[in-house]
Amino acid sequence: MQILFYDASEDEYESFNQRDKIAFENLKELIFDKDPNAKVIVYCGTKHINEKPTFEKSFARPIGKESTKFLGFYLNEYTRGKNFTVSLCEYSMYKPPHCDLIIDLDESEYYKCK
Repeated sequence: MQILFYDASEDEYESFNQRDKIAFENLKELIFDKDPNAKVIVYCGTKHINEKPTFEKSFARPIGKESTKFLGFYLNEYTRGKNFTVSLCEYSMYKPPHCDLIIDLDESEYYKCK
């Protein structure tokens, strides 16, 4: 088992699109290029696991019609849907719409997203 840092540094990106794309490319280079069948646990913030693009204006910089693609989108595309995403929510206000399982830490409950 290895622990690797894969996130983009702040000087490498201007938007979530760039940040999550760079993070995926780092994972691909550090892990999947060496072992395409590697099993990986990715620890990231809640919105980064979204597997579907979103059009939230707060993430698209510069603001425009471009959709935001998160790390989960790139992983899902690369694994052809074979990844399994789990969200550990600290609070009930935000539940990611595109993951396999949510564990709500406030309410000690879990449920499937899909």
